[in-house]
Amino acid sequence: MALGDPVGNDLVVGTTNGNTLPEAPSWEEREITFSSGIQLISGVKYAIVVRAVTNELEWIDITPSGYANGNNYTSTDAGVSWTGYSNYDNWFTTKANGVVKDSYNPVSEATYDSIYGNDWAAQTFIASSTYTITSVVLKLARWTGTSPGTVTVSIRATVSSKEYKVNIGPFQGDAPGSDYKVNIGPDQSDALVAPQIVDQSGDQIVSSGQETELFVTATGEPSPSYQWYKNDVEMSGKTNSTLTIYPTTTATYKCKVYNVVGEVWSDPIIITVVSNPYRYNLLGLQSDLDPPRAFVES
Repeated sequence: MALGDPVGNDLVVGTTNGNTLPEAPSWEEREITFSSGIQLISGVKYAIVVRAVTNELEWIDITPSGYANGNNYTSTDAGVSWTGYSNYDNWFTTKANGVVKDSYNPVSEATYDSIYGNDWAAQTFIASSTYTITSVVLKLARWTGTSPGTVTVSIRATVSSKEYKVNIGPFQGDAPGSDYKVNIGPDQSDALVAPQIVDQSGDQIVSSGQETELFVTATGEPSPSYQWYKNDVEMSGKTNSTLTIYPTTTATYKCKVYNVVGEVWSDPIIITVVSNPYRYNLLGLQSDLDPPRAFVES
């Protein structure tokens, strides 16, 4: 697998009815909404992957290419391996909640990729900023007299490399201390790995306003990002692996851990707020507070 090729599983997936597309040579700019959003990282290369199972689908590509941030790819084995073409690029637009983010929309329409069965197509692009992608717009058509059925579109990561700066000189005739840059990759050390949570906070019983810290510990390559939620609502700015809160009402917290490969959610963490957590413990309920003192009902 070469540098820049689409790789790994789908990060997000959307579908559209290919039977309602116009027949080539007419084309439609069809928007495909993903079932969920995934955050793309600024400067990282991703792939838009398209496939159709039933009959032939056409996706506009343009040659000679004028797009510098990616390439057109085709696969004849359902995405197991890919062949890249530097002189072709597919027509595309990415969006975040309706706002255009990245695109290649030339007016000229020279050729097209034929997509059917194991013959897939992909277009890579570099995210111009960090954003949550929610949909893509592709210029599509169906082959004359055919019904492509369900068209599946997804976002995938691409094979990356790392650059290491090493001192391997001086050689004869070189100035002392000459540095040489060496690109190493892709190799095993560069493998992209989806996040995995290895530890997290448990449920707690606390008094109102008590400082409470929650945490998740996760692995992944590249290092994962974090987003905390309270009662299924995103907590603005709470993007560390730890979360400090001062709860006044009982609530459920959880954390989304993600990178370019995928995402995983922590188990729900229930924070129960009571007026007297020591009494609460004596009544037979588990508490993470210090051991309760003697308690006498008056």
